[in-house]
Amino acid sequence: MTNSKAIESLKRAPLQPSFYFSLLYLVIEYMRPQSMYESLAGLPLALIAILGIIIAFVFEGKKFINSSFQNTLLLLYLFWFFISSIFAFNFDLAWQPLIDFLKIVIIYFLLTNILTDQRKLYVFLFVLLLLNFKYAQFAVRIWIGNDFYVDPRGLHEGGGIGSGFFQNPNDFGVALNSVLGMSFYLIFYDTKKIFNWFKMRWFHLISIITFPLAALATSSRGAALAFGVACLGVWYKSKRKIFGLVLLLIVAGGYIALIPKDNWARFHRMGTDEDKTSQSRLELWRSGVRMANEYPLTGVGPNNYIYANQEHYHSGLNQVQHNIFVQAMSELGYPGLILLILIMLGCFINNKKVRLILNEKKMNNSFLYGLSHGLDISLLGFITNGFFITVLYYPFFWMILILSVSLRNIVKNTADKLEET
Repeated sequence: MTNSKAIESLKRAPLQPSFYFSLLYLVIEYMRPQSMYESLAGLPLALIAILGIIIAFVFEGKKFINSSFQNTLLLLYLFWFFISSIFAFNFDLAWQPLIDFLKIVIIYFLLTNILTDQRKLYVFLFVLLLLNFKYAQFAVRIWIGNDFYVDPRGLHEGGGIGSGFFQNPNDFGVALNSVLGMSFYLIFYDTKKIFNWFKMRWFHLISIITFPLAALATSSRGAALAFGVACLGVWYKSKRKIFGLVLLLIVAGGYIALIPKDNWARFHRMGTDEDKTSQSRLELWRSGVRMANEYPLTGVGPNNYIYANQEHYHSGLNQVQHNIFVQAMSELGYPGLILLILIMLGCFINNKKVRLILNEKKMNNSFLYGLSHGLDISLLGFITNGFFITVLYYPFFWMILILSVSLRNIVKNTADKLEET
């Protein structure tokens, strides 16, 4: 069997009920229809979808066969999450986050053993990008309708543009930066056509224009900074450094020109004594570091930061950490922080291994190669944006992790089959 035939055989693998339930879960997780429609209010739709995945998984005779060092790290993280919950300042506050994170781990193991071929990975990724595009284009339309003006607090302030995390402009910005890199690289590496005429790279091109504009409309400084870092990441990966630098400067100049003067003033005040937001976040970070230093092994417990800050440290701030790393270290101690960093580094290692295998085995697959680069930039965007907001247990990072592990498994399994032939 030739390399191309082996890859094509994986592309034609049939789609099973477990995969469709996985798509249903993805839609529910990102759209939150129970928050949009009163008739669905109170229904545990995500749990129903997860149960559907599990039941279909069992009836299809699937097994947890895909191994990865990420699996071990994630299980260790779950174990330490449990230990920190037991020793939490207030266990009642830690119980529900423990259950929620257990669901994340279950979804991880299910999806990484369902997204086992390129076709499934492609469709799943497309739905993820489409869901983000749905909200992004709506945000851009609002921005245009406001004569290209966005209030310093974000045009989504109040009503929002959707449900769940999309209602919060800062959370929405993180969501966009978590898929931006994938959309960018797939412009060049996704050669698929729909209905034999619509090139998918057109969709990615429209998305890569829409996502940054929607991030601009959030008025989130963290989102803008993450977009800038993502652009630097793309430039760093580029082989045409001079051309890339010129293009980068043009993009940066155009983006800055679109920022209203009153909003741009917030960027100038960033980090100064006049910037109350920055000062309060610095205080929140210091409190989180103090908790980690005083309780280095288990932290104060999941979802216990505000409780500990007010009850134990007598702080008047009723806010969370606004930093995913401070969130991990304050709630789970330094072991939790180290495990989180290792999981993130593991994603970069996975993506690099994908490119090495594709090159060494001469597997001519532009989509898988481009996706590995896109996941690098998406993770870079999430990490940068996550430095200013508490979104560690939102689906953004865990979707990147699932895609990264699934991608590596697909490429590795394909390479192993080629060696057998």
